[in-house]
Amino acid sequence: MRIAICDDDRIILNILKGMILQELQINGLFCEEVDVFDSGYKLLNEYKQKSYDVIFLDIKMPDINGFEIAEALREISFKTFIIFVTTESDLVFSSFDFQPFHFIRKYPSEHLEVQLKNVIKKLSRHIKQNESIVLELAYSEKKKICVGDVLYISSEKNYLVYHLLKSEVRVRGKLTEAADKYSTYDFIRVHNCFLVNMKNISFIDYPNDEIRLKDNSAVYIGRSYKKIINEQYTLYLRSLR
Repeated sequence: MRIAICDDDRIILNILKGMILQELQINGLFCEEVDVFDSGYKLLNEYKQKSYDVIFLDIKMPDINGFEIAEALREISFKTFIIFVTTESDLVFSSFDFQPFHFIRKYPSEHLEVQLKNVIKKLSRHIKQNESIVLELAYSEKKKICVGDVLYISSEKNYLVYHLLKSEVRVRGKLTEAADKYSTYDFIRVHNCFLVNMKNISFIDYPNDEIRLKDNSAVYIGRSYKKIINEQYTLYLRSLR
């Protein structure tokens, strides 16, 4: 993962870099580099050579403002997470045109670290969902899939079926092992036979003991799993605010 920070205030640049590196480590995110830029033009020139996964971007800058930079970035890619950092909280609605991941206020300064902690925590969830995993198929074949495309995993005897948005993949395995492997990716055990990706839950129908997923498919809830599902899914939703 590559991160860029752009702000015309060198003091803020150094403060943000230190905070970001610390929070990345706390959240278990590996970052190849964190580059700082005191000019929007310098950032855009560098972005054309090597793209960044995440950009912390000041809005009020003298040479070219953050919205103009964001517009230029979006013409190149929609995959980069843009996080606006500014003193102007009234600009938050104007920033939506550029599909930002989040919006952080610089001041009051004591709130900056708290906001940054929350943003990095949310960011880690999204980045993990965008990671690829390799499944071992029959005859030594392999298939790469995106974690976020997995709706749920079901167990059928000695096999696991990965139910994706548009297809299914069948591999040998045990659900208990899959539950351990994907616990950090926001998967939750909901039944002896089902492991669900909370990212792809549309709603939980407790009266009918069902979980509805984004493709409108349904997964049954095991009686002994109701309490833990309610607790973990509530915590998951709160973490996204």
